[in-house]
Amino acid sequence: MISKQKVLLVHGYKTTPNGAWFPWLMAEVKKLAVFAVALDMPTPAVPLQAEWVSEIARAVDRHAGDDVYLVGHSLGVAAILDYLQSGSAKKIKGAVLVSGRVHPSANLATVGFYQTFDYTKIKDMCGGFVVIHAIDDDMVPYQDGVELAAGLGVELVTLETGRHLTGSQGVFELPEAFAALQKLGLYSERKSETA
Repeated sequence: MISKQKVLLVHGYKTTPNGAWFPWLMAEVKKLAVFAVALDMPTPAVPLQAEWVSEIARAVDRHAGDDVYLVGHSLGVAAILDYLQSGSAKKIKGAVLVSGRVHPSANLATVGFYQTFDYTKIKDMCGGFVVIHAIDDDMVPYQDGVELAAGLGVELVTLETGRHLTGSQGVFELPEAFAALQKLGLYSERKSETA
């Protein structure tokens, strides 16, 4: 029996589901005949941690029994981590965490995010992680990526350039994210049907 795979993308603060490299990544995933969707997170200009965790929980619950992969960018990374350590979390296949902050910023109206990440609990709820961060990130320090990868016990995929990997910075493709999904086990449903 073929395993059903689902890729759910979680955007960041003050952004949209179809920003930056999300449309490109969804198109690449769909070429494998795998379902992909970017979640429309509530009130992105004044995000509330509880609402974002609930939205991720609803999306994951809709695909109960499937192999779910989560991809987060910026605040979406914190939302995924908060979901995985919440009481509503279901075990997922993998998570790709891009340009994620692990410490609060006084400049962001992000209520409830960046408390304490329980990496042991988070790792128990996910089959594997890939962390991606650019050295020249001008919004989230590269050191946050280093710390996140260390907390999860995974190697950090370091980009020499790309800054915060946003559309306004001209980043509309992110091959490293697609490669990360494949490293975590994403495969072509089409090929498996003919194997």
